[in-house]
Amino acid sequence: MPSTLKRGERRRRDLLACSIVFGAPLLVYILTLAPSVLPGDAGELISASRTLGVAHPPGYPLYLMLGRLFSAVFAFGSMAYRYNLMSAVLGSAAAVLVYLLVRRLGGGIWAAAAVAVGLATRDAWWLQATGAEVYGLNAVFVALLLLAALYGGRGGDRTYVLLGLIGGLAVSHHLSLMYALIAAGAVLVIVFRVRPRPNAVVLAALLFVLGLSVWLYIPVRSAQSPPLTWGETATFKGLISHVTAQGYRWRVRPFDLLSRLIDFGAYLRLMFRQSGPWISALAVIGALASLRRWRQLIGPALVFIFYGIHAAAYNIPDIGSHVFPALVAVGVLAGLGADFLAERFRGLVPAARPAVLAAVSLVFVANLISLDGREDEWFAHDYAMAAIQSAAASGGDAPLLIGSGSALDYPILYLTLVEDADAEAFVLGASSPASLGLPDAPRYVEDCVEYVLGARSITEVALVGPVPKRVAGHDARICGMVYVLNGDGRVCKPPDRYPVRGHDGDQRDFNSRYLSGTYYLHDARYHLAAGDTVAARNSAGLAVAAAYDDAGTHIYASRLLLEMGLAPESFRMAEAALKVDPNFFEAHDMLANLYYMSGNLDLAIAEYEKAIEGNPSPAPVYSNLGNAYSSKRDYITAMQYYREALRLDEATVNAHIGLGIALAYTGEQDLGLEHFRKARELDPGSTLSYHSEAAVLMGLARYEEAFVTIALGLGVAPGDANLLSDMGLAYLRTDEPDSAAHYFRIALNENPGLLTARGNLAVAYERMGDEGQAALHYRRYLEVAPPGPHRERAEAALRRLTGE
Repeated sequence: MPSTLKRGERRRRDLLACSIVFGAPLLVYILTLAPSVLPGDAGELISASRTLGVAHPPGYPLYLMLGRLFSAVFAFGSMAYRYNLMSAVLGSAAAVLVYLLVRRLGGGIWAAAAVAVGLATRDAWWLQATGAEVYGLNAVFVALLLLAALYGGRGGDRTYVLLGLIGGLAVSHHLSLMYALIAAGAVLVIVFRVRPRPNAVVLAALLFVLGLSVWLYIPVRSAQSPPLTWGETATFKGLISHVTAQGYRWRVRPFDLLSRLIDFGAYLRLMFRQSGPWISALAVIGALASLRRWRQLIGPALVFIFYGIHAAAYNIPDIGSHVFPALVAVGVLAGLGADFLAERFRGLVPAARPAVLAAVSLVFVANLISLDGREDEWFAHDYAMAAIQSAAASGGDAPLLIGSGSALDYPILYLTLVEDADAEAFVLGASSPASLGLPDAPRYVEDCVEYVLGARSITEVALVGPVPKRVAGHDARICGMVYVLNGDGRVCKPPDRYPVRGHDGDQRDFNSRYLSGTYYLHDARYHLAAGDTVAARNSAGLAVAAAYDDAGTHIYASRLLLEMGLAPESFRMAEAALKVDPNFFEAHDMLANLYYMSGNLDLAIAEYEKAIEGNPSPAPVYSNLGNAYSSKRDYITAMQYYREALRLDEATVNAHIGLGIALAYTGEQDLGLEHFRKARELDPGSTLSYHSEAAVLMGLARYEEAFVTIALGLGVAPGDANLLSDMGLAYLRTDEPDSAAHYFRIALNENPGLLTARGNLAVAYERMGDEGQAALHYRRYLEVAPPGPHRERAEAALRRLTGE
């Protein structure tokens, strides 16, 4: 009877402690919960859940269904608030499971409770628990699997059956949870030495597959074309590619022991920052104190190590979220460390144990006090609303916004699909083609634009995120927070006329930093278009300062600086991007482009090759590498890279043009002309294809065809200086210097720095007999002409005309 009372009292205390561990953090989360959609994937996940769509790889079907159910049961606040609340509940539940793990491993009640509450109120845990994200559920599964394994001594081989079901559900949610499943299995085998009977293995396997059956949600819903459908997932091959996130394989770093050890060290520093100095110190103490009972460390230690390997191998800017579940292991070790200190001091000084526990608790109370609410809770909402209002101002009611997958697209999806904002949004790769009326998934924004401006008879569309200056033959103009094609430019306001709360507020969350960078980059693009390079330069600097740990923001800023004519600063920014992420392929590609422009072809080739090592899938990098070899007149090697680019993406316009030029230089002009025409089919607005085709035709003395090609190009781009110069050259070659001079003058009006037009205009005047004008233009040409045969011919002509 006494032992029963003792056990009952212990259970009551555990129940009270669990209530505190669950309730205290949950209260903090609710008091600081964001009222609307937050930056990052939140908008996409909520939209996919509410419309029963398919989210980005690996799909998260379990999260989507749980969110749909939770938001229906707790039907108050905005829809985003409900999903944020679900994350709060999951965060508190994970804290309770950390408490139970510590208790199961022999830790005391107050030590376990103090560490669990303290960990749950750290910034890293709080950020995951106050926004719609999937990683809170990851942490719950990690703790559940370890806890189930630790009860293996009681359950025997039946524990394998339980692990099979939990493990199947966990892996169907996120493949990285396989780490925790392996760690749980190791606990059963090594700690409890449980050898399952064959029937238990079979049942565990069946339940594991049953858990994985949640994946069937993806092809079933994909076949029904919901508004949000990532990828081609209606087939078995597409499903496997999606759930295994094959599209992100390029982010897996190549194995190099020393580099991966360095990355593992970065992971240790990251975990120290996320858990804080006190919990980190307690975790180290707990690990060292448990070495004599090393078997109890196996589960938490394996989870911690596996996530460290993941962090070292997987190159993603927001790696802190991916490895967030490893904090479960840190919390378990910290709980053991706190209990060890309490017991140690009790042995030395009887009254010291309560004092130690009180001190630990006070540290975590201070942690609670220092925890600040978000300052960016309206940022994503306001930014998306400003984009919708900008599009409506130019294009009228219910505008269409097309996004290429930038940071701004997902909150826009949320507002249009969930909050019923009066607009339509289509995000490349995420939205169902059927939602736009397209028969197949478009690969490029240009495809969407051509379709909606044609088949749907829409006169104006708005583009979200970074876009080229010209899209599908239409000029892209900044209008508030978007780029518009056509539309009424008179009603467009500057970006800063739209109130966007929190864009410079909270810097703790990577997604907030990234979206802040996007905000400032858009502002920089606006100032650059307005001709204010000083303001543009300042905004680009603010973007990099905000998104300091995102290499992509650095590269976009580098491109802006290059557009401003600040090549040295652009170069330094590209180098800064490589310091942020040495493996980022876009940084190597940008650096290579800068080397290429400066004529340093060998260094350009080296950087292009590094870009391909970082990501072997982007076709444009292979095309750029082909251009570098073509500039070295190594056309055979260039053609290999152009063909590889076309193998990866047959719609790579520049690869067709480059291959056409290389073929022409190697004597296969007709085949080269076919590639120019293919490029023109893919992009009717590609003036380079007309220019290149005209050059080849003139080289073959097929001038009538050249005239037709140039005229077609000028029909697409009437003011293109290169095509105007080509027309002048065609007339010059056919011995019509008067007409040639006319086109050369027009070309120079469009682009006074076009050397070919300047030099050929001098030749035209010389043939017309106007020696004064010829000499004048030869001198202007020689002022800036680089060394080479063209300069030598111009110098000889000037000497012939003037005797200089």
